[in-house]
Amino acid sequence: MADREAQRTEQKETWQYYWLKPIAGSISGEARDLYESLSRTRSAERAPRGFRRFSWVGPTSPLASDELRAMSPKEVISYLRAWIPAAEMMTPSPEGLARELVEVIKARREEWSGAALEFQRGLDLAYVRALFEGLADEHGGETTLDWLVILELCEHIVGIAAPTAPSEPGAALSRHSEVLRAMATLLQRALRGQLGLRLEHRARVWGVIERLAHDADPEPMEHERLRGRLAEPEVIALNSVRGVAMHAAVEYALWVARMLKSEGRTPNSWFEEVPEVRALFDEKLDVGREPCGAIPSVLAHYLPNLLYLDREWLRASVDRMFGGLGDAWEVYLLFGQVHLGVVPMLYESYLGACRGLGSESANERTNDLGQALAVHVLLLNAYCAEVMPGFDELLEAFFEHASPELRSHFLGQAGWHVEGNPEIGAKPLERIMAVVERRVRIAAASSSTAESAELSNWEPLCRASAFPDAWVAEMAKLALRASPGVAADLWLPERTGKIADTDLASALELLLLAASRPLMPLGLHNWTEPATKIIRLAVAQGGNLRETAREVVNQFSERGYSGYEGLLDGDGLQD
Repeated sequence: MADREAQRTEQKETWQYYWLKPIAGSISGEARDLYESLSRTRSAERAPRGFRRFSWVGPTSPLASDELRAMSPKEVISYLRAWIPAAEMMTPSPEGLARELVEVIKARREEWSGAALEFQRGLDLAYVRALFEGLADEHGGETTLDWLVILELCEHIVGIAAPTAPSEPGAALSRHSEVLRAMATLLQRALRGQLGLRLEHRARVWGVIERLAHDADPEPMEHERLRGRLAEPEVIALNSVRGVAMHAAVEYALWVARMLKSEGRTPNSWFEEVPEVRALFDEKLDVGREPCGAIPSVLAHYLPNLLYLDREWLRASVDRMFGGLGDAWEVYLLFGQVHLGVVPMLYESYLGACRGLGSESANERTNDLGQALAVHVLLLNAYCAEVMPGFDELLEAFFEHASPELRSHFLGQAGWHVEGNPEIGAKPLERIMAVVERRVRIAAASSSTAESAELSNWEPLCRASAFPDAWVAEMAKLALRASPGVAADLWLPERTGKIADTDLASALELLLLAASRPLMPLGLHNWTEPATKIIRLAVAQGGNLRETAREVVNQFSERGYSGYEGLLDGDGLQD
């Protein structure tokens, strides 16, 4: 120990000397005294020859996973108890060994589950966490774990008070919380199936989940600190014991319902069969009993499931969940499902969110939420308007309060949604086309540059083959005439070439409009093939079409894209 301290002192003094030496002429006081003291014991010959750079990847394990796989669980556990890590930095650590252990347990989950009680005492918390993480592997296929011993271990751990070691209270508490989160994750995944959890374990499983749902993590100061750093509620929930326990609680309710339904039970409400879950959710929706808004926001992930469990409970809980449009609403917008049975209950929430657009200072989070709301409104318009009385008011509120950029996002998403759903029904397609056309015409008729910016993302409409060619051509002409800032070089060229097969005049007009655009990030390169086709067809038709084709060629030449002149004489495209 003394040698190590002497070495550290030597290193410190050496670097103090060589940092102070270049500025020795301008320092005074204590800094000058330190430099003179150090200079008396050092010479130029000892100057370091530049900085030495090195890297280290860790944490590392004293044994590789292959070595651990060659041992039985009993032998591995004996090694874990006996091995003492060195105190030096960049040496094998329990964390590094735990990482290897996770992979070993994944490969033999059933065998390792039978050894779970060996983790009750005398082992580093990193190894306990590794056990839960390895058993929770979702990619290992179906298996039956030994739930009697696993639940006994869980009950033992949740019954132990969180450590408060005076030397490292924060680190100790954090490691304890990591173990509890890994435990909650194991239960959550087991309740989804494939791990052999049986209904006879119901009481013990719920006992553990309930204890986890009342854990101290996240502490009030911690979640306030995270929110102050703009941490999202979903991130806080997934990184806290209570948050993961809420996910497990929902899965528990669905698991019990599945098990009882397989026995022929068909109650009016599944919450009647799991009143313990309903009581927990009611408690978490009470701000006086659950101080962290990120915890009840977990329920926003599961609205269709809650509808299945108890429709009336969900209807009565919407105001508590989304009142004030806080954390739960953010989670719903970003991760929730637009479900036909749920959205009528959310009308007032949607309306309030639309009216509140633009009331907050813009940052990446509010931009993401605004764009998510635009997608929700698009889907509501297409699929849910008929089940939402007053939907027209909601739609108008969105376009009234949304920025031009957000309205532009709506138009772009309309194209992407239809393109991604080739089997879209006639009614949803009709509703999407109606609202898009109305917005394009409004923006095209506006003399405001800001308002015409709504058309800046119109081109994805060209990708969706479900939109009729004639309609796409009309929307494109409106957009291109309305704003010089609208680009037309990404997806319009290919669609225009297709339009030429049935409406050559419209295709030629679109080509001329595109050729005169001042804003073309990709230039006219994407137009080469469709332009060649359209010009040739126009020349063959003759008359006004041929004259318009000549104007197009002139526009191309002015932009520096020559070689099209030969097409006017019936020749090919020139190099």
